Amino acid sequence: GRGVPQDDKQAVYWYKKSAEQGDADAQFNLGIMYATGRGVLQNYILAHMWFNVSAYNGNANAVKVRDIVAKNMTPSDIATAQSMASACVASNYKKMRILSPFVIYIDNIHIKSILNLGIHILEI
Repeated sequence: GRGVPQDDKQAVYWYKKSAEQGDADAQFNLGIMYATGRGVLQNYILAHMWFNVSAYNGNANAVKVRDIVAKNMTPSDIATAQSMASACVASNYKKMRILSPFVIYIDNIHIKSILNLGIHILEI
């Protein structure tokens, strides 16, 4: 921020609030935060998901950056991110939760077990 110390964790908090309202720029910024590990643990699946959601909402840059992130992912990871993005949009950004470091649930539906990705609890 200007005139205050930069706080990436606080930025992520506010980006999430705006992303819940469908703000494509906030969704893009969340993708950047997850891709770079700023304010959150680096996670390409969540970065890819947020870039997909941002692109869906009209951010033209999101597709380009998503494709760069995808180069660091397996086809299975990309499929997971795409499923998560679809569920996130379908639930109006409200029903996605990562409930543990190992299992992702979207709207109480088990999507995929994930090990060793350092995913932390996230409520969107």
